[in-house]
Amino acid sequence: MMRCASRWCMCTSVLVAACDGPRALGQCEPLWLPPTQPELAGHIFDLCSHDGHVYAAGNFGEDSWPPGWVQRWNGLYWELLPTGPNGIDGPTSWTYSLMEWQGMVLVGCHYWIGIGEQSSGVAAYDGANWWPLGHAPEHIVALAPAEDGGVLALSLAEAPTVYRYDGAGWTIVGLGPPDIFDEGRVCLAEYQGKVIVGMAGQNFGGDPTLFVIENGVSVPWVQLEYPNFWSGVTSMTIHEGRLVIAGDFSRVGSVQANSVASWDGQTWRPFGDGIVLLSHDHVLNVEEVRSIGGSLYVAAFGESNHVWVGPVARWTGSAWVGHGWPWKVVWAWTLAGQGTEIVLGGFKDDWGDYANFSRCSPTGAPWIAWQPDDQTTPPWTSVTLASNAAGGYVVDYRWYKDGSPLSDGPTPHGSVVSGSHEAFLTVLGCRLQDEGLYWCVISNGCGSAESRHAQLQVCIADVNSDGFVNGDDFDLFAGWFEDALQYADFNSDGFVNGDDYDKFAERFDAGC
Repeated sequence: MMRCASRWCMCTSVLVAACDGPRALGQCEPLWLPPTQPELAGHIFDLCSHDGHVYAAGNFGEDSWPPGWVQRWNGLYWELLPTGPNGIDGPTSWTYSLMEWQGMVLVGCHYWIGIGEQSSGVAAYDGANWWPLGHAPEHIVALAPAEDGGVLALSLAEAPTVYRYDGAGWTIVGLGPPDIFDEGRVCLAEYQGKVIVGMAGQNFGGDPTLFVIENGVSVPWVQLEYPNFWSGVTSMTIHEGRLVIAGDFSRVGSVQANSVASWDGQTWRPFGDGIVLLSHDHVLNVEEVRSIGGSLYVAAFGESNHVWVGPVARWTGSAWVGHGWPWKVVWAWTLAGQGTEIVLGGFKDDWGDYANFSRCSPTGAPWIAWQPDDQTTPPWTSVTLASNAAGGYVVDYRWYKDGSPLSDGPTPHGSVVSGSHEAFLTVLGCRLQDEGLYWCVISNGCGSAESRHAQLQVCIADVNSDGFVNGDDFDLFAGWFEDALQYADFNSDGFVNGDDYDKFAERFDAGC
């Protein structure tokens, strides 16, 4: 089974002990959210954050249709990514690596998507359609951003080879390390003009595991000292202008660095005491390192300064701090950020002992997974706005209109509000006065979040509610006005007069 790793969305493996129970809400300490239901039926090799969602790559798509080899977590549930209007199917087998690039999610695939010359081992998803990115080879196990704004990819289709995409096509950068195999781990990065390949899980007696590509071939870059057979470099990222490598090692060159180290182009530096695992049993100290929201996080299995820090730890600038224990054992291979959370993905066993997806909020504060949309509605109809907190939080909801809090019950102008303290706000019998900006604030004892401001427009000129503003509406309103019916009281002042007629004419001319 391939375990790819490319910090830009990668896969990894870390065993974590079981949790002794969830933390109580309101403690404002790290909060592990309840397991998602239903879970993905397989392993998650990589996670990637994009546009408020988390995308997962892995081997969990076999029993789903449309093909589910890449799925999206929206904060509430998993979503399949079906074939879009262009008719191109998404990945049809295992997916190994993910990366955000130019407003799309890139996927490293086992097999091509597309047909013939219009096919690629790198799939691009733009939110609606799947596209082959150029004509890359199959079996793409790692992706990384290139310093020129392009994309780097490592293929195992034949000899391990690194390719570069410049927006127009793929070219060969050079051969990767020759000993990469499907049970190993690989990661890819470019830093200060160097294309760097790391590998782990395939270290035979201290063989090199960190390479640079020079003159089209991979050559050992810096010697690492390893504690066991499975050691090596599992992940790389760029953080605060430095290259950060992570994995299972105790020394980089002449510098003692336990599992995590950085390079600024001249000097290797450790991160404090690093992370140490006292007993190695085919488990690596650090499986993933990522820069998330300006902080450096690792998926880890070990101690730092004699304190246990798994399964996820953050670098404070002077020490590694852990975030407690999840509800369920997690064997984490990858991590990403979403909202206020750090999410972990990894191994799922056949007996249900391991969760392949876990979520931790370092602060316990909620975030909004479902934002309210702008809406236009005819008069006297009902409209509902929705704003949901991400799953697992216990929160209070409060809706506002144009800066003022709403309350349930009839309004002075004749509409009725319900759900002002719930996820779904409904306005019954909308009037002109209900137009405006609506938003929701969710909160618990640890923090709050404000939704986007949604515009509600009441299309009062569409008086017959058929979705069009035309002569039928004018004739209907004129009849109401002549008969002085309450429906013609457009300004809700209790009178039918010229003010109502002028308001209707103004909106009729405006088309709504």
